[in-house]
Amino acid sequence: MISRYFGLGIAILSLLCSAPEGHALLTTRTTLSTGFYRDVEQRGRVPALFYWTLNHTSPDRIETNVDLGVNNDVHPQGAWRVYLYEARVDVPFGKSRLSLGRQLLTEGFELSTFDGVMIPLRIASWLELLPLAGISSTVDNLEPEERSRSAGLTAFGSAGSLSWKAGYLRKSKPGISGEDLAHVSALHDFSDMPLTPALLGKAQWDLTRASFDQGLAELQLTPHRDLQLALTYSDRKPSVADTASRDWIYRLFSISSRKEYGASAAWRLTSALTALVTVQDYRFDSVVKRESANEQQISLLYRRGNSSLEPFFARISSHGGEVFQTGLRAYAPISDRFDARGLVDLTKIEKLNGISGWAHHLRAGMGYQLSSRFLAQAVAELERNHRFELEARAIAYVSHFYY
Repeated sequence: MISRYFGLGIAILSLLCSAPEGHALLTTRTTLSTGFYRDVEQRGRVPALFYWTLNHTSPDRIETNVDLGVNNDVHPQGAWRVYLYEARVDVPFGKSRLSLGRQLLTEGFELSTFDGVMIPLRIASWLELLPLAGISSTVDNLEPEERSRSAGLTAFGSAGSLSWKAGYLRKSKPGISGEDLAHVSALHDFSDMPLTPALLGKAQWDLTRASFDQGLAELQLTPHRDLQLALTYSDRKPSVADTASRDWIYRLFSISSRKEYGASAAWRLTSALTALVTVQDYRFDSVVKRESANEQQISLLYRRGNSSLEPFFARISSHGGEVFQTGLRAYAPISDRFDARGLVDLTKIEKLNGISGWAHHLRAGMGYQLSSRFLAQAVAELERNHRFELEARAIAYVSHFYY
């Protein structure tokens, strides 16, 4: 509990001790929202959420960042919880800056909240070092028993069109053998070659087990100024924080990392119209056998000014069945203060894991700028699928900005 709010205490102390003379820079955003929906068990829920972010820079260049939320809709029993996402103070340290408090740890494939200290050190024009030490926990599990002592060192830099990073991270828990991870990544843009290829690679090894842990690679090609091609490969572990691994088929049945092979093409047909085609193949282990799935997507994005219209179609094949999905996304500013957005989604499920039927999803929302510092938003949803005969949700947001 002490370490959980250590960063917040540091941030408050920094604000209290900041030099009063001179001109400080301060920006904040406060958001309060509530609504109504029914869960899968048809129980009515009234979520209430409060979020607050703050950025303060004192005249002596001490920067304070705070990001916290209070809600009753994350805990399974609907209990009120306080979530401190960031409470960091950046203090001038020679030619560098010392970052102290709660912050985000993103070294290698790590994505964790981190209570501790980071000190970026500039060694040369092409080399910087980042030593760190503190307590970390994954963003989807902040319980005390899941927290790890973490320490590491990362080196990174660039030379011409090459950017690179390499580092070591040690994680340990009391009474449990530690985990030693080494990671390396590089991005190179071959702009002088035909097709102007750009290559990204990232890999991580578990030194404790002397084995490969995770990796990804992407090759981008630009045969024409209006056409971009990409080939991708990844071998990732399941992660709540990883957008790709939140795919619902994979999330429900996987017990292993997922290998993914993909290809995509983005073609700008006109100045306002872009076509995107994506093909992906997944491989993972379930409790039954080695599984595979493939997905094809095609969409058209039309932009005119700040308005956009995007029809899309997707097909997923897995577990002996198929899913066909089509829909339309739209956004339009009606005036300087008012905007509207919507989503219509129609899905047909054919014998996917024993499930057959139709699913419908309709979402409509609007935003209204009450004043230069107040923004109101409202969103309503209708959903029908194999779990809900008809489900309705509504939620409203009011945000206040100060700067």
